Amino acid sequence: MAEPTKTVHRHVVPVDDKTHWIPLTGNPLAVAAARMWGDLVVEFWVEHHGEFAIPRAFQVFGTGHPVPASAKWFGTTARLDGMVWHLFEVYGAKETGDA
Repeated sequence: MAEPTKTVHRHVVPVDDKTHWIPLTGNPLAVAAARMWGDLVVEFWVEHHGEFAIPRAFQVFGTGHPVPASAKWFGTTARLDGMVWHLFEVYGAKETGDA
């Protein structure tokens, strides 16, 4: 029997004070800050398996900004334009779109 395969996928969360829903089969492995079309974003990479992906809510917070007590930290970016960003999974957000 062949060994199951896995892949690493890149996802992007804008730096916009909103919660973004992303279907995942694993946890973020690494994070980085970037500019896409002039906008600040946080990229993150996740190991994906052939399993069913579960929608999860992520939000980017700046250093010193309030973060919900129940949020789970997944990574901090290196500096980009003098700023550092933090990727959190936010629990209790509504899945009807950006919160």
